[in-house]
Amino acid sequence: MNIVKGDVDFLISQFATLLEKREFKLPSVYAEEVRYLDKELTPFPGKFSFDRAPFFREIVDLFAPDNPCRKVVLLKGNQMAATTSVLEPVLLYYIGCNPTPQLLVEPDDDRAKQAMNTKVDRMIDGANLRNLIFAQARKAAGSRSTGDTTLKKEYPSGYLHAVSAKTPKSFRNFSYKIILVDELDAMPD
Repeated sequence: MNIVKGDVDFLISQFATLLEKREFKLPSVYAEEVRYLDKELTPFPGKFSFDRAPFFREIVDLFAPDNPCRKVVLLKGNQMAATTSVLEPVLLYYIGCNPTPQLLVEPDDDRAKQAMNTKVDRMIDGANLRNLIFAQARKAAGSRSTGDTTLKKEYPSGYLHAVSAKTPKSFRNFSYKIILVDELDAMPD
């Protein structure tokens, strides 16, 4: 095998790029760039901003892929906009900016369906990301799988599943990089 000096230099340059640290956009920055709030869901419709709840920006940025934090627990008062300002921006970030498998845990089936229908679907539409939601696996002949169901959204390099805390079997069979639990106090012990 005859190795040319140019080939070695090329390989060295390629390996050198592997050692460089990847730069990630912060989840809060991404949310403010792409998200619009639906007038049916908030008294403050329009372009999303952390200006109304600046204390949530740092919490959202804890979910950045290069942040060493692995668990975030948020204790807050009722109706403080945490779903809109924390949970939804994180979901949005891992759908549109840095796709990865996600799990959204709600207290029961009805809340899981409601969260996906009224919040997640509108969040996806408000960020103009609906084009990313489609079946990722190759469809079998005659299959009607869309990748967009009441409790599941599939997108390139990931998926979002919403489940009830009351059905532990729904946590099986899939791996999730991001797990978000909403309304923990309403869940069974």
